[in-house]
Amino acid sequence: MTQSRGPHRGGRFWAEIALAVAVVGLVFTVPGRDLFGKFLASLRMAAPDRVSVTIPSFGGERGGHDVMGLVGGMLAATPTDTSIEPDQRMADVPAAARVAGFTPALLAARHDTPTVAVTGSRAFTVTVDRARLRTIFDEAAVPSTDIPSGIDGDTVRISVPRGVRVQYGHCPEPVANNLRAQIQGPPPLPSDVADCVILAEQPGATVQLPPHLDLAPLAAIALQLSGMSPDEAAGFQRTFDPHAVLAMIMPRFTRSYDSVTVNGARGLLLNTGGRRAPDYVLFWARGDTAFSLSGYGSPTDAVPLASSIH
Repeated sequence: MTQSRGPHRGGRFWAEIALAVAVVGLVFTVPGRDLFGKFLASLRMAAPDRVSVTIPSFGGERGGHDVMGLVGGMLAATPTDTSIEPDQRMADVPAAARVAGFTPALLAARHDTPTVAVTGSRAFTVTVDRARLRTIFDEAAVPSTDIPSGIDGDTVRISVPRGVRVQYGHCPEPVANNLRAQIQGPPPLPSDVADCVILAEQPGATVQLPPHLDLAPLAAIALQLSGMSPDEAAGFQRTFDPHAVLAMIMPRFTRSYDSVTVNGARGLLLNTGGRRAPDYVLFWARGDTAFSLSGYGSPTDAVPLASSIH
């Protein structure tokens, strides 16, 4: 059954949290690292009554909301350490397998030659701010247990290993993540973009948490910050392992979603409504390894295509 969404209205608290998460997300981009000091200075100014903030993408060619980065933004205002590898274009699938450390899946239903890239690993370390986390848990619409006082100042590290992206058809070139591109806007989409399909395979995150800090509510709130309603976030977590969720890049816009099955595995098909991004994104998983299939054609093509992987 398709579940439609209405607009969400966040209060001042969530706007401030989104602003802090936006600053943390900037650390994972090249221009963001250059401007990070200036953003910190701006946060020392008195906050207005209502702030409109768009949570940034992870950067590079990935696009969307990085769940791992959103979790980091909840735990502390700034990370103590971050690392990110750039994505690497590969000559072919065997080369990608050597660099990524696993043999990537391919779509048997597509007979054209794909382009292949290895998506870089990414990681951060944060020192927990208990007061900040306590406030978020109190305000969020998810169940939570008490956060021990001794957790303040403890270290959390989350890392995501390399993944693989396989791209078929006439896909648009990635938009540079810089100020000039934001001002000028993205270039026009190719006229034959409808045949573009992108298959991404991402091993799950490795998480080091202090005792008594539960990963599930952190992931739930991160999914809500990415644009989901509480019910949608709960449904997402019932479908996927939390380590797979942390490795995912969520689309910027979602209009509706359907529960589906891909080769016996439960999945969710998100209708993103286009807006220059793919028209749909299909998520499914094998254990803690997350798969996504995005395309510019009809969402009805998603499950048959995904079911053809080998």
